[in-house]
Amino acid sequence: MFLGDTRGAIIVVLTIPIAILTAVTVLYLLGQTINIMTLSGLALSIGILVDEATVTIENIHQHMEMGKPKQRAIIDALIEISIPKLLILLCILAVLTPAFIMTGIPRDMFMPLSMAVAFAMIASFLASQTFVPILANWMMRNKHNTEANTPRKRAFLKNSG
Repeated sequence: MFLGDTRGAIIVVLTIPIAILTAVTVLYLLGQTINIMTLSGLALSIGILVDEATVTIENIHQHMEMGKPKQRAIIDALIEISIPKLLILLCILAVLTPAFIMTGIPRDMFMPLSMAVAFAMIASFLASQTFVPILANWMMRNKHNTEANTPRKRAFLKNSG
């Protein structure tokens, strides 16, 4: 609904299970179990998982509205947002680092949560930089500037202004 593009929304929805399944797989490979803390970590990361893909799709739309060909718009959009998204990822991971210096029961409790969030975030970042652009190239239509002339867009622009 926010994107105004059903295909873009489908792309965003498809990235969520990829990031979650990747995080669960890495947790399994590291000997973690699915428990209340890992599930809490995955639940905490859902909002940011959606945001990563949404920002990418929205930026691709913005570049296509500038009149760029679809492939050029996707590449320019990724170049423009890759460093800021990486910095956001690093800031989130920095918040989780105290779990590594904890000892005893607090470490046993918060380490799985931190690992779940970290792996889900890393998977989401990678998916938004690889999977989302590929699907955008396959699924999205390049409407250039004609999109603003559709009746739905005109109604939205009249009501929002």
